[in-house]
Amino acid sequence: MSPTALIEKPSVSQLAVVASAPARLDVHHVPELEAWINVHGADRAGQLVLDCSAVEFIDQTAVDAILSAEHDPERQLRIARPSTAMRITFELLGHTIAGEAVAA
Repeated sequence: MSPTALIEKPSVSQLAVVASAPARLDVHHVPELEAWINVHGADRAGQLVLDCSAVEFIDQTAVDAILSAEHDPERQLRIARPSTAMRITFELLGHTIAGEAVAA
């Protein structure tokens, strides 16, 4: 599996579907991220958790996709373990990471 792709982890409970974001989360990864959100958000099996501990770079397109999914009540996306780079980017763009407290 490519190290730049989303990596889905088996969930320890039926309440969450967890995936790890790649080190570089940018416009090239947004289609894959949105597809993952749409597939798992549509089945409403539980919360979607995106582990962002490995993110070294995130661009505006990825930020917008994450914010859109976080604010959509049907998708219930939460961010787990946001990296320093991700926190800084969100802060510079005037946003906060809503799901920071979620543990993956």
